[in-house]
Formats: sequence, C-alpha cells, structure tokens
Amino acid sequence: MTRFRNLFWLLPFCLTSATITCAPLSPDIVSDGSLVPGYTSAQHVRVGDWTRDYLLHVPRQPRFNLMGRRRRFPLLIVLHGSGARGETIRNQSGMDSVAESRHFLAAYPDGSGEIFGLSTDWNAGQCCGGPHFDQVDDIAFLRAVIADVSARLPVDPRRIYIAGFSDGARMAYRAACDMASEITAIAAVSGSLVDNRCHPTRAVPVVAFHGSADTEVPFNDSAFTAPSRPAPRDAASLPATVRFWLATDGCQTTVVGRVSPHVTRTSGVGCSADVAFYSIEGAGHSWPVIAPAKGNGDGEPDEISASSVIADFFLRHRK
Repeated sequence: MTRFRNLFWLLPFCLTSATITCAPLSPDIVSDGSLVPGYTSAQHVRVGDWTRDYLLHVPRQPRFNLMGRRRRFPLLIVLHGSGARGETIRNQSGMDSVAESRHFLAAYPDGSGEIFGLSTDWNAGQCCGGPHFDQVDDIAFLRAVIADVSARLPVDPRRIYIAGFSDGARMAYRAACDMASEITAIAAVSGSLVDNRCHPTRAVPVVAFHGSADTEVPFNDSAFTAPSRPAPRDAASLPATVRFWLATDGCQTTVVGRVSPHVTRTSGVGCSADVAFYSIEGAGHSWPVIAPAKGNGDGEPDEISASSVIADFFLRHRK
C-alpha cells in the first residue's frame, strides 16, 4: 500500500539526516520509497557517514514500463537554490509534468545545511554558505543519486542531465567541471561559475538563462575560472560564465535571435558542444514559467518556459 509522508514520519528522520529538512512534504509524495508510475517518492541514499535525501518522479505507464529492461530512460537531476530543498524546485519548475510528457525520470536532491532547512545550500566551489565552509562532498552525493536510481530503474547512462537554479545552477556548473565524463549536459538558471578549478575532461553542452534585473546573482557576475582559450569576440557583452563555456566548448562565433519581446537567445557556432544562452530583459531572480500569476516579480507571466526549453535541449543530446 502506498503511504504518504506526514509530519510524524518526518520528525524522527530529520534528526539523523545530513539534509536536516524537517518541514513536512506535500501529501502527494510517496513516503516509503515505493516507485509508483505517475508519482513522486521520497528516497534516501548513503554518502559516507551521512544519509542524504532526494525526490524521484517516475512517469506513469503505459509509456514508461518499469519491467521493460530493453528500453532505458533519461535521468534529469534538478537542484534547488539556497535555503530551499528538492520539493521547492520540483514545485517551482513544474518538471514533473515535463517528465510525463517527455518520458524521463526527474530527481530533486536536497542540499545540506542548518536545521529546519533554513540555510540549505550546495558546495558549488569557492562560494557560498555552510556546505562550502564545511567542504560537503556534493559531487559524491550527485554520483550516489545517479547510482541509486540506476540500480533500481533502467537509466540510460548516455542521457544523464543536471539542471539547477541559483546556487543549484552554480552546482550544475561544478558538475560539468568535475563530472564531464559521467553526465551528458547541464542547464543553469540564474547562476554563475564559482569553481576556480574548472577543467572539464570533455566539451559539455550547456543551456543557461539569466534575467537582466537579477539582484541576487547579478547578470554580469564574475566567473571564478578563466577559460584556457579566448571566447568569441562577439560574445563580449554576455555574462562571464557564458563566455567561459563558449570558449571552453570551442565556439568560434555566436548567432543571436529574438525568442519573444523580452527574451533573446545567443547560440554558439562551430562549437565542440552546444552552448545556448537565454537573456531575459527585466527579469529578476526566478525560474521562468509560463503560467498565470507566475513571473519575474511584476505579476506578469514569463515569456519562456525554462523547463520545456531545458528538456528539449537535453533530449537532443546523448553522450
């Protein structure tokens, strides 16, 4: 029988979890770890001496056949921003619905930090928060999530993707630096590169989004690693992190296109791996979602769905 997590289930666990996230999860989340097609379940994995948490959404049948070992499925890991948890970015991005329509697994790990999840964060490099100062091994955690899901479900090792928002975007960039041989592509929403030793072993496809009015992770935030080769000359006005990936992925030039009245896409040309950047004029620190009452802080809907664009970009790439 499917059981749903409530406060009584959660309180005993939060005292021993490295995540230490004690607020109750939504009642639609399966609490006992059962993999139920069409549902999201709470999962736990050991990383060294710690138990870490993540949510996992399995698309519903009949298209997703858990017993059909011949077909392997993409895995998309989505990382939350500072002070949040996996359930936050699950709701923020609406990625469960995209996973249903595109037929992939979606995992939402919890960062680590203070009790009650007030300062949950990622060790994305030289910045920021408790996990950085405590040198939490979040790369090991991501590897453990991939291994845990792959041990129980038919995951395609050529289609493993990581996306993130804010500090989660910074962690996605670090994953591209340190896990280039293990993942296929990354996506970053409102983030920057804070790893000062980023030297990926292969060219990694990157899609990124940033609002020009972002005051939390500024549009022109610095990149902590300088590229080993020059970025295209026509990319001089782009954020330093985007220029880093254009240079690192060997792009020769760029092409710019207007997606909507306030959204511009810059794509690398002649690259060893695709790089696409969506600049959102006037948008703040948010995950772009086309929906009523959601948007960039002014009450207006966004003009682009980051989740749909990310899924389409990812599913065009295999390692």
